[in-house]
Amino acid sequence: MEYEERRADLSQEAMDEARKLGDAVPIVVYPDGRVERRFGGRRGCYIG
Repeated sequence: MEYEERRADLSQEAMDEARKLGDAVPIVVYPDGRVERRFGGRRGCYIG
């Protein structure tokens, strides 16, 4: 599987995009458009 990792803490543009999708990272966006706001059933770091 191919993926792109974006660190929201290194770019305001990436942070703004992440905030549109959720209030915690990691945020996984699948090719079909589905968005998962948790990883492995655990909530990540709050970015609200």
